[in-house]
Amino acid sequence: MVVDFSGPALSPYFSTPALNLITTHWRQMQDTHRAYADFKRSVAAERAMEARALPALADRDVILGFIESYGVTALFDPRYAPTIKPHLVDFEQRLKGADIHMASAKVTSPVQGGQSWLAHATLLSGLNITTQRHYELMLSQRQSTLIDDFRKTGHRNLAIMPALTQPWPQGQRLGYDHVFTARNIPYKGPSLNWVTMPDQFTWRFFETQRQAYETPLFAELALISSHAPWTPILPISDWENLEQDSVFEQWAGLKERAQTPEELWQDLDKVREHYVKAIDYALAAAFGYAEHYLQNDALLVLLGDHQPAPLITGDNAGREVPIHVLSRDKSVIAPFIEAGFTPGLIPQEQSRTHAMADFRPLLHRMFGH
Repeated sequence: MVVDFSGPALSPYFSTPALNLITTHWRQMQDTHRAYADFKRSVAAERAMEARALPALADRDVILGFIESYGVTALFDPRYAPTIKPHLVDFEQRLKGADIHMASAKVTSPVQGGQSWLAHATLLSGLNITTQRHYELMLSQRQSTLIDDFRKTGHRNLAIMPALTQPWPQGQRLGYDHVFTARNIPYKGPSLNWVTMPDQFTWRFFETQRQAYETPLFAELALISSHAPWTPILPISDWENLEQDSVFEQWAGLKERAQTPEELWQDLDKVREHYVKAIDYALAAAFGYAEHYLQNDALLVLLGDHQPAPLITGDNAGREVPIHVLSRDKSVIAPFIEAGFTPGLIPQEQSRTHAMADFRPLLHRMFGH
């Protein structure tokens, strides 16, 4: 008798534990083969790129910051835009006053509501990484990424991943020279429910690392203060005093007085209110870093990893996220504007949306000559 493992559910006469295990493994193997074939087609269709130097970015720090759950909903949904847009306008004026040039656009994330690492991998590789199997295949096939491009350009490569509390071998497989996680970032303050440390501290820690390198850096930062459950919400502190015990004590006090996640999530209107406050804080930390520390020739790229869950966006929201590019060197921002980015920090709602996977090829075209 031949048993067709790929067909309908097996007869109960054949549902022994051993046979069920074989069936499960067989189907997993089939799923893996399908995922591999799909990934190979994707690589061929998207012309997986060889590592390529970006000489027009040589000798410049290039900083890539992913802001958790920062979707276009924060800019254009009438529940959130009245908070976020005026603050972006204010930051735009402050950054202009600091001689920082900027442009913004929208890109489509491969995911929504979670699996941030798939968005990171998509932007880094230039491939549309939509599933965990695709991610694992990308790593096992050692597809080249921006990390390889910047190594060819003469950069050291650095990852700041404060959400990670366990070893992250994927960082080595991606080719980072140094990886900092919650285990080796010297944060002495309180954990903030899911968030291991606030974004402002993460940015300040990165700056201490940046100053320690003589060679230019390509750095990826995962900013997590805007990750659910969005409580507590911290204020922005004085940048030069972020490592003082008094600041940590203040944050601990705020956590003690804040609603617990269990309390907050009983009121969905309050959850949405806290979401926008968390995004507001994350943007203030990111643009505050630029205002205080961005070097004259550096390029800072800030973008959302994905839209938040439908609880925040509604059921029919797309997967678009904002992307901002900033530099004190106008010549670095001008090519983005020529490519369709909007000057300033607010992309036009009806403007063209780019695929997140297209960002790496865009850098190749603009800076690889």
